[in-house]
Amino acid sequence: IDMTTIDCEDLEGRSKSSLERHLRSDDFFSVESHPIATLTLKSEGGMGAGNKLAFNGDLEIKGISHPIIGLILALIHLL
Repeated sequence: IDMTTIDCEDLEGRSKSSLERHLRSDDFFSVESHPIATLTLKSEGGMGAGNKLAFNGDLEIKGISHPIIGLILALIHLL
């Protein structure tokens, strides 16, 4: 995940640029020192109801890794 591309889409103008600058700072993500975050998927639970795919993995930000679980909405394109 390219942390240099942080983009707050629900704000505009000065508030948007101020928040994005703050999120990139050492107060939050330290983007200058840690420009990349990684998501490593460890396993998936198969497709469930509503085309949702359950997964677990590790999310690493600023060199610190934490386990996560989540759901991904799978978009299926039939030819």
